[in-house]
Amino acid sequence: MSSEEEIPAGAEQTPTSQEANGQAQAEESAPQAVEEPKATDESPIEQAEPPPESEHQAVGAAKSPAAQETADSQLSAPPGQPAPVAQVPEAAPAAETTEVVAESSATPEDAKEELPAKKATQQQPKAVAETEFKAQVDPAEPGVDIKLIVLPEGFVNLQRVAPNAKMVELYNRLSDTFRCDRRNMRILYRGNLLMDEDALTDKIDIVIDGHLILNVELDYMPRHLQLLQKYEVLETVVGIQINYGEGIPPKLITVAVVKGFQHKQYMGGYRNKKSEVQYHHAVAQTDPKKREPKPKPPCYSRDTQTAGISRSQQSKREAWTQMARPGLEIDTSADRIYTAKPYFSAKDLHALRVLKCIVLQASVRGWFARRLAKFMREDEEARQEARRKEEERRKKIHEARRQREIERRTHPRTPADFAILYNELEAWRMQESEKIRDSTMDESEKQLARQELLKKETRLLQTIDKLQIKANAENKKDKIKNELAAMAAHKTWKHTKQELGHTVVETPFTVRAKELLDLYNGLQLGGLSVDERLDILLHVKWSVKEFECALTREIVELIDREADLLNRGRKDKSLDGLRQRMSNLFLQFCETPEFNPEAINHQRVPLEFTTRPLVKLDATKR
Repeated sequence: MSSEEEIPAGAEQTPTSQEANGQAQAEESAPQAVEEPKATDESPIEQAEPPPESEHQAVGAAKSPAAQETADSQLSAPPGQPAPVAQVPEAAPAAETTEVVAESSATPEDAKEELPAKKATQQQPKAVAETEFKAQVDPAEPGVDIKLIVLPEGFVNLQRVAPNAKMVELYNRLSDTFRCDRRNMRILYRGNLLMDEDALTDKIDIVIDGHLILNVELDYMPRHLQLLQKYEVLETVVGIQINYGEGIPPKLITVAVVKGFQHKQYMGGYRNKKSEVQYHHAVAQTDPKKREPKPKPPCYSRDTQTAGISRSQQSKREAWTQMARPGLEIDTSADRIYTAKPYFSAKDLHALRVLKCIVLQASVRGWFARRLAKFMREDEEARQEARRKEEERRKKIHEARRQREIERRTHPRTPADFAILYNELEAWRMQESEKIRDSTMDESEKQLARQELLKKETRLLQTIDKLQIKANAENKKDKIKNELAAMAAHKTWKHTKQELGHTVVETPFTVRAKELLDLYNGLQLGGLSVDERLDILLHVKWSVKEFECALTREIVELIDREADLLNRGRKDKSLDGLRQRMSNLFLQFCETPEFNPEAINHQRVPLEFTTRPLVKLDATKR
């Protein structure tokens, strides 16, 4: 983690208050350490090669405005004039910076003789700085260990100060450690701000050689501290200057040194499947208890260790043998001769075991192979089935799309369908015109062909217009049906719990809309007998006579007229106009909120902006 700042030669930089304090202390203790080494071949700093990225852990890189101005001035310098020497502000004590640069730079062989003198000059302020720091944080003296938590990043810095120390000392120490401006930080204790003139014993109840936790807030987090992780312990921040050679501006790399820690080695335990929390096993994480070996019984006895025969070794049954001899015959009719079989050695037993193992292994391997072949066949059949289903699905989609395109051209319903017809007609006309123009006919024949083409185009346009009129009528009917069905639809309430489903509710308004929908559909029916038609007209008349207005009186008048004509035996074809007018007026009755309250939810234009002279109710007579 590092941040790089390019410091071009000749740059004028204004150090902060902390940097000025550091430079003043370095000049008082060792003026030689503040001087910048000249850019010669013998300078070890100028020959420092840039280290690879893997050797430094970068915590961000940034260029200061002063460094950018210096780089511009260096580029604009005359070619014959050498670039001015870079002046690097000392953000930390000179001894620490010099030590880090000296360790990371490569010293050539021809400059080894001049190194001891320069090192002796540079080591003097380092010894003084270390002495001052040790005097402040001597662990032998009583002090307070302070744990500083930087918010909101959460990394930690440890400091040890005297119990009666002022906060200004802690502020200065943190400014030197973090390499940031003193005015950029605030130290808080339990939410209260600690000022420079405050003392630890005045504001905080502490115990000598105790521990204290304070919070630090930074108005602006430096680049080299932004990438520190939570709970990491920041030791210090060092700056390393790298010179790339003549003509190349040097770089200052700011490195944040973090204290490393080692996690406890995991040697077994348990894990909670829900919370993913791991618990170490007590037996596996602790050393086993050493058990003393039990005393073994003696492996010898008096009978086995002494020579001779004892009574305990005599068999319980005495036996003897008698051999044939001259003068003594022995009956051998009941004797049996036993012949020893071939000796079965351990080698033969091992060979038999190997043979049986081979047979068993062959059987098991055959079973594995058959099972694998079965799985492979099932997978192949599954792939073939999935491929077949996918092919069928694609064919169905293609056929449905093809039927849809045919339906759009034979029975167009939407403006997009008619646009397709007009575009195809225009494409056909242009194609026929190209054929006539490219033909070998004379001008008179071409003129006659163009006239025929115009006649065909006119007939096709008339056909398209007829289809459009028919589609408008059908669309209007569908629109009316959908609107009346939406008025008569029941209300659906969804439950918060999925398992309960939804609730269907019928309101008085939806019931009224359903009755009017049935009456309207009855008026649209054809092929009814005279009695059935008169029954429907009577129901409609009773429904509209509940209200007195010009619209309802006109509907009642049309119903009486149609009933009179039906009683006279007039044909249905002569009544089409009358029935169409009655249907339109009854539709207007259904769409009026005064007669159908559910229609108020489906009004496109508010009622106050609509003139409705026919639905104005008559004044009630007292």
